[in-house]
Amino acid sequence: MTATSGLDSSKAVNVLGALTGKATISAWSGTTGKLKLITPTGTTNESGDGTEVSGGSYPAGGIVYTVSTTFGAASYSAGVTSITNSLLAITQATMPATTVANIAIYDNGAVRWWWAALTTSVTTNSGDTLTFATSSIVLQIAM
Repeated sequence: MTATSGLDSSKAVNVLGALTGKATISAWSGTTGKLKLITPTGTTNESGDGTEVSGGSYPAGGIVYTVSTTFGAASYSAGVTSITNSLLAITQATMPATTVANIAIYDNGAVRWWWAALTTSVTTNSGDTLTFATSSIVLQIAM
């Protein structure tokens, strides 16, 4: 689903520091997450997000989901650790007329953990439902 993506750069530095005893890292805040949808205006990368979608029923700050019922267990294969939304699709009804080119994943405390550019932008008409199908969001760390 994604072409360019990654763990937020500040989180990556904190994780490596914590794994070597040089720093501590705060855990994911809360039991929910937010999937923020980003338009093609600006770039979502390790430094920050572009312009968030607005309008329709899309909630400012992102689509709220419950982590434990959306993402399955992490796995490791061939040098890559990954986790997907294997348990549940993430859906937003009544979207505005817009184009979604990027996503960002935040915890309940509004801390960004992951970012990604979609392989193909998605265009919605006013009133459409946007769905990220089960197992279409893949978060990975290469070892």
